[in-house]
Amino acid sequence: EISACQAYCWALHGTYQGTIMCSNRAIDGGFGTAEVYNNLAIAYLRDAKLESALVALNEAIGQDEAFQEALHNRACLEFRRAKQKGRPVDNRARLDIEAAIKIGPPTATLYLDAARIYSLLGQEPREYRERVVEYLCEALRLGLSSDRVRKEFEPLLDDPDVAASLANCVPGEAEQPRVRLVDPLSDDFFHLP
Repeated sequence: EISACQAYCWALHGTYQGTIMCSNRAIDGGFGTAEVYNNLAIAYLRDAKLESALVALNEAIGQDEAFQEALHNRACLEFRRAKQKGRPVDNRARLDIEAAIKIGPPTATLYLDAARIYSLLGQEPREYRERVVEYLCEALRLGLSSDRVRKEFEPLLDDPDVAASLANCVPGEAEQPRVRLVDPLSDDFFHLP
């Protein structure tokens, strides 16, 4: 348990090598919880070890199929891999992000990532446009900056119908950035500011 807590603290401070070392020590010591594997995956992602991150996320989800953070992280990992390789996102990312949304709670970041995933999901750019717009609207409602939407989805906004749909979204209060780490000893998952 101490190694899991140390790994969590290293992750909070952005020291991912320490996170990896302590997480693996916790796992080797018999404290390989879904939370520990999720946090290990975050460290691997930050260290650009994508295959190791995927293995850790698969283990986290294997232990807890309703672990929203791990599902969200695995979907984002697939998005990152697809974007790097210039290919559509695998359908598994869609299933993971939809499961994370269903589990809740909803966040602007979760909906933004869902929009990103759907924007790379199909072969045709317009194939999932309605879903992208729906998720961007939800992200705006939950406090995502409209400037961020304009910057990241600029080509989509060239379509007057899309721009009109997003203009009708009622923006909410700004959401604080979140780190999708979880306290390995907490029964109650929480996000850090």
